[in-house]
Amino acid sequence: MPLSVPIEPPSLRSSPDAPSRTHAAWLSRGLDFAFHASTWLVLAYAAHRAVLAWSEGFDLALLDRHSFRQTQTAISVFSMAHGGPLLDYEMPVLGAPYSIPFEFPLYQWVVLFVHKSGVALNQAGRAVSIGFFVLTLVPLYRILRRCEVPSGSARLTVAVLLSAPMYLYWTRTFLIESTALFFSVAALSAGLDWLEKREGRGRLVWLVVSASAAMLVKPTTGFTYLSALGFIFATRFLIDPDRRRHVRTSAAFVVAAFLVPIALLALWTRHADAVKAQNLLANGFITSSALHQWTYGTIQMKLDPVTWRVLWERTNDETFGATAGFLICATLAFGASRWPRGLAFFASVVGTYAVFTNLHAVHDYYQYATGAMVVLIVGLGLGALETSKPRARLLTSALAFAIVLTSIRAYDAGYAVAQRSDDRDWVRVGEFVRAHTSRRALMVGFGEEWSPLVPYYAERHALMIRSELTEADPNVQRTLERSMRLGSPVEAVIFCGAQKGVGYDRAIALLNRAPRYEQFSHCAVAY
Repeated sequence: MPLSVPIEPPSLRSSPDAPSRTHAAWLSRGLDFAFHASTWLVLAYAAHRAVLAWSEGFDLALLDRHSFRQTQTAISVFSMAHGGPLLDYEMPVLGAPYSIPFEFPLYQWVVLFVHKSGVALNQAGRAVSIGFFVLTLVPLYRILRRCEVPSGSARLTVAVLLSAPMYLYWTRTFLIESTALFFSVAALSAGLDWLEKREGRGRLVWLVVSASAAMLVKPTTGFTYLSALGFIFATRFLIDPDRRRHVRTSAAFVVAAFLVPIALLALWTRHADAVKAQNLLANGFITSSALHQWTYGTIQMKLDPVTWRVLWERTNDETFGATAGFLICATLAFGASRWPRGLAFFASVVGTYAVFTNLHAVHDYYQYATGAMVVLIVGLGLGALETSKPRARLLTSALAFAIVLTSIRAYDAGYAVAQRSDDRDWVRVGEFVRAHTSRRALMVGFGEEWSPLVPYYAERHALMIRSELTEADPNVQRTLERSMRLGSPVEAVIFCGAQKGVGYDRAIALLNRAPRYEQFSHCAVAY
């Protein structure tokens, strides 16, 4: 009887290819580990450099770039902290009444809370700004993942944002920019989540809250991200074969993402204009209708190639420091299947510049809003590179690291220089005025337009007379009379810049006596 020989199952048979398959599996695991480890290292390096940059000059005065706007925000919080109104907040630089609200004061309230807990005001403003930016990284990462960017490339994209020169610098300033950015990015993330699921009351509530906060805090920032969301929604709705069945849910989305935020913005703008109109020197000067051309620019500006070259160079240089990395990633993004999202992000940036042209051309910190959107395009490109060449994924880390290094080098050569400057003369002027006036005094200023820089450090209400006006202007006279009736007599007059040496007769008229003078580098003080 023949012996029965067990037959080995095919899966257990030895094969000459088995060692090679095992080797390939181990190689794949090794490359996978090396890639993900490299993404964490790049992210850790970028975060380390960001912390160093944000701590540089953290205790210095608000005297670096755009000190006008920084002290404008800070003086409003100072007023709140000393009994001023919380909603119709003061910006006391144009005389009585002092309430001149611009943006909805959500950032100011958070800073006030931190300041009341014992943190110095300048440091509280900077800490809150940094905190909102760090929070922004969470919805930014969610957006990337929702756009099918793998986790490794999403981490690298966060590293690129952390190392961007504009975010290393403007994040630690006393400005509303990061607060507006957080709620704008959060609104885009919430909108994309809802469009994917088309359900969830919590998602819809967070969408309306974040979108409304974005538009109230800074509509020029909210516009960028809500316009991208609107482009994506419209595209999906038009190609949806079941769109008739989704009409109700789509209508709820439109109301939550767009109609409610725009309606709240309109109500706030109307209210703020009504408050400003009570100030004779603010009405017709800084109301929304008076600032129309300042906000949107002219048709000639919008069509001028020089405008777009400036915006391109500023966006590229202050986000990445150089062109090559961005162009490589943008090419990868638009050449891959993710191009519809990339097109929406790109269109939102261009649309923002086309609408708010003058603001973006004049203020370099306005690109804080659009920079993160441009970084999202880079993230799409990094994700495309990672998925297209799995065995060459380390190239993705290398490309991202090169962008990070270039960005940090650009920051060190540019923004970091301004960040370390500390022109204390402005502080000395303010401290001198504070030391030689009573707490209720009014300070009158010439030569600094309506800058709050000296009033903030003087901790005094002020009437800063703009260059096109004089103290004899009827509205200036009536405003001075209002201040007197409120118990705020003129006790100091400052003459700055070109006005520094021509103020003796003006000072006599305003103080009703022969004054004493103190000279500083930037200003002369009559008291």
